[in-house]
Amino acid sequence: MLDVTFLAHSGFLVDDGKRCYVFDYYKDPNNIVWQLAKRGRELWFFVSHTHGDHFNPSITEFDGPQTRYICHQDVPLEGKVRKCITMRPGQDATLDDVGIHMYGSTDEGGSFYVKRIQQISTLTLSSMPVISTGGTGLAIRQRTMQTQSEWLGVSLRN
Repeated sequence: MLDVTFLAHSGFLVDDGKRCYVFDYYKDPNNIVWQLAKRGRELWFFVSHTHGDHFNPSITEFDGPQTRYICHQDVPLEGKVRKCITMRPGQDATLDDVGIHMYGSTDEGGSFYVKRIQQISTLTLSSMPVISTGGTGLAIRQRTMQTQSEWLGVSLRN
């Protein structure tokens, strides 16, 4: 089960039980991300572009051994935090058990397709795809061996 929490504007958090994926952190009026950081949760920040309502430089305050930053190439974080990769539309990356593809956007920068890859013996399953459309919405869908169109049970919060 995924927990999806609206933060503000286009920002939201997806908690898959293993780590928390924070998309377009702008504001966190309820301090949800800070509470997770204090509990030692692994945080991955995805930044689609540099507009102030999608990128808040204060996300560097969360930097630590369990924090990663995945940013559009125009976001000025590389060298300012421990673990940062920059991407451009059309590019793929694999970090740990997570595959990421960056698409274009209807705004600036890009959007992210994120999926966890689970290895079971010699069988690889893809689960938990999350699409952050860089300011135009959120779609979450699970791919299974049986069908490509089953929708996940998702807990939405705001």
